[in-house]
Amino acid sequence: MKKKLCFLLLFTIILSAALTGCKKNRVSLIDSSLTTLDWSASPEDVENGESTLIESYDSIYGGQTYTYSKEYQGRSGTIKYMFDDKDNLCSVAFTFSSDSADEINEFYDILHKDLTEAYGKGGFDTENYTSKGDVWYLDDGNIILSTMITSEIKALQINYVSPEASEKQ
Repeated sequence: MKKKLCFLLLFTIILSAALTGCKKNRVSLIDSSLTTLDWSASPEDVENGESTLIESYDSIYGGQTYTYSKEYQGRSGTIKYMFDDKDNLCSVAFTFSSDSADEINEFYDILHKDLTEAYGKGGFDTENYTSKGDVWYLDDGNIILSTMITSEIKALQINYVSPEASEKQ
């Protein structure tokens, strides 16, 4: 089931993020309560800033993905840092899963409200109970918020994508 969850969430990222490389940049849009790292972080910075590595695997950006346990806004989940083939950080995503679809949708609504207040109306808002999602296309990188609710998987992901790896609206 974990592999299926990872596959479905990775599929969401692939659909949302550009498959091009990214470069170092000067501004971090990443929520500081999620990580203190910014887009200039290296894999070594991630290793030094996080707890024990859960797993590492190929990134959709051509480098490596590093996954760690993480608590974010009172919920336990995982954080993954995705790098390109030059070790430039391209994406930081937090994933939360639950046995309760209502809990996933409640967390989505909280995050969606916060993001809308901070950045305005998103560019692609879906209102489907089983697969909500929205994207904020920003100069400092995109933010992708999505859920996946099936009989086997109930998960939410918030993904911060670097400016160089972000798709434009």
